[in-house]
Amino acid sequence: GLEPAEEELSNKLNLMGENPNVGDVVKNFEKAPYGWKDVATLDILLKIAQKGIKRFEWKNDSIDLVQFADKALNSRERDSILILNQKAHSQEEINKFIHAVNHEIFAENVISAATSNFKEAVEQLKTKLIK
Repeated sequence: GLEPAEEELSNKLNLMGENPNVGDVVKNFEKAPYGWKDVATLDILLKIAQKGIKRFEWKNDSIDLVQFADKALNSRERDSILILNQKAHSQEEINKFIHAVNHEIFAENVISAATSNFKEAVEQLKTKLIK
């Protein structure tokens, strides 16, 4: 579930077309009827990305959330950051990933075979790697 501000921003991103840049989004939400500060818009973009709805690219390279925050705080870099939809993974792709990790890399059940969410599968793998 999304908070109301996250829902509003997500809907606006969908209306802005394919892969809008951060600079345009920030400018759009600074105007009436929103009047949001730039950092408020960036914060909501981060929250949407943390929930796995959007991802970011800077000059055609995928960036993580920390890199996004560093670059987006610089107003000159905002036009270089694109907002993309998170890639959807089919259940078949998730099953292949789980099989590769469990049988070809570790030879033990690192990720539960019942996992149907890619993000959850990656989190289980990260938890195993931390140990």
